[in-house]
Amino acid sequence: MSSSVSCRTEIFIEQITDKGFGVGFFKGKKVFVDGALPNENVCVALGCEHETYFDCTLLKILKPNPDRVSDFCCHPQCGGCQFRNISYDALLRLKSQRLSDALCQCRDFIDPSCVFPCPCSASDPVFRYRNKSIYYVRRVDGVNKIGMFAKKSHILVSVDDCAMEPEWISSVNKIVLEWMSLFSIEGYDELRKTGLIKEIIYRTGNRTGDRMVILVVSEYDVIGLDRLSAHLAEMSVDSLYLNINSSTGNAVYGEQFRLIYGKQYITTELNSMRFMLGPRSFWQLNSSQCERLYAQVKRYAKMSGTETVFDLYCGVGSIGLSLAHDAGSVYGVEIIEEAVELAKKNAEINNITNSSFFVGNSEIVCQQLLSKGITPDLIILDPPRKGCAEELLKSVISVLPERIIYVSCCPESLARDLSYMGKNSDYRVSDIAAFDLFPGTTHVESVVKLTRAGL
Repeated sequence: MSSSVSCRTEIFIEQITDKGFGVGFFKGKKVFVDGALPNENVCVALGCEHETYFDCTLLKILKPNPDRVSDFCCHPQCGGCQFRNISYDALLRLKSQRLSDALCQCRDFIDPSCVFPCPCSASDPVFRYRNKSIYYVRRVDGVNKIGMFAKKSHILVSVDDCAMEPEWISSVNKIVLEWMSLFSIEGYDELRKTGLIKEIIYRTGNRTGDRMVILVVSEYDVIGLDRLSAHLAEMSVDSLYLNINSSTGNAVYGEQFRLIYGKQYITTELNSMRFMLGPRSFWQLNSSQCERLYAQVKRYAKMSGTETVFDLYCGVGSIGLSLAHDAGSVYGVEIIEEAVELAKKNAEINNITNSSFFVGNSEIVCQQLLSKGITPDLIILDPPRKGCAEELLKSVISVLPERIIYVSCCPESLARDLSYMGKNSDYRVSDIAAFDLFPGTTHVESVVKLTRAGL
């Protein structure tokens, strides 16, 4: 239930949410203020009153946070970055605090030597770091536009250049718009469910400079692709794919991909290793920071050359293969078949012969490997944002590896999973490291090492 409220009031911002909203209080209820920072006094116009909170609009910053800075973006309505108005050092402190706050619920299972708040390693670079980008193509008032959505909406904000993206992307966006105009091709209209071009996805290979462009379209029949291909080839684009997504939901990709020209896979480098990536492959978006994160995983692993490693949620095999030269054997498990095929190719191009990769649910394949007498000394967990399935955690702690390394992109699901392992086993967190892989956003990545008590 909600009721309409209309008044102006002064609010003191006490904290920040994981979505980047400042939080204050009015009449005992939370007020979420977009654009406000902690320790600021702000004037807001209150909107709807809900059971536990108020909607509001920020009117004026009355007393700014000392760490407030000018917005670096020329597209202020874009919802891609939550933090464009705070110094980078202060943003790192907020990310450290977010991780520490989440881990409060499992402090009983964390070694007292671990430092809190856990320092967050800075990204270098802070700008132009993304190796994968999604731009939306929409027909707005009869005009094709390319850009990002405004925060918490599907309102398109035209973006001619993004400070977080490689510079070549803006040039390709212009070429695509010119091509669409030349052949009278329409961008997608969400209200009418019409239009051909929905999204453009870009991938860039770290150090190799490889470039992939994926056009998400509503149907196969796309005219003028020869013309577009010729222009993209002049822009040193190595691959052009079509992805056919005829659904009207929010999923970006459909199931079918069609290579229009160029390489089936692009190549990227990571810590002197080469990896092949397809249009659907998961890969950390910040390559230079990912190298530092993987180096931390390697330090925590303390390999001697004989260990058996289980790499669960392995994707295209990047973590397991990064450890393979120092291990006895590596077994990777991933539910996406295409990713497993790429993991095998990545092992081959890096001359790694002691790795095996399997398609399936990690908890099931894990038990199958155990039944064959294969027991891990080290288990790597790198789950999606929702964290690990409880059944998998049960399998992991029952195996009794010497060490577990958990790579997390969500502090809240990490804390839940660490609590489960702490309550149901002798494993304790012995080391924690945090990394900023997404400058300008609320996201924080972490690497956690767990060891059994007494080892």
